[in-house]
Amino acid sequence: MSAPTILIIDDEPDLIELVSLTLQRMRLDTRSAANMTEALQLLRSQKFDLCLTDMRLPDGDGLALLPELKKRQPGIRIILLTACETVRD
Repeated sequence: MSAPTILIIDDEPDLIELVSLTLQRMRLDTRSAANMTEALQLLRSQKFDLCLTDMRLPDGDGLALLPELKKRQPGIRIILLTACETVRD
């Protein structure tokens, strides 16, 4: 059985590296994208079990990516990450 594959979408390379290393130590496969465009390219070519995405990306809102994630990969689980300072955000 192959390890679950996690897609990490964030524009901060240090955060991607930290999360990737942590997940890889748990024997999970990871792929990363720095923006929505890269993420959509990966979604076209590979199946993912989980997506960790930032809400604020350089080329759009991570929330806007949710319908596309579910459309392309209906069974994917999604976790939104944010450094927003207010509850409203």
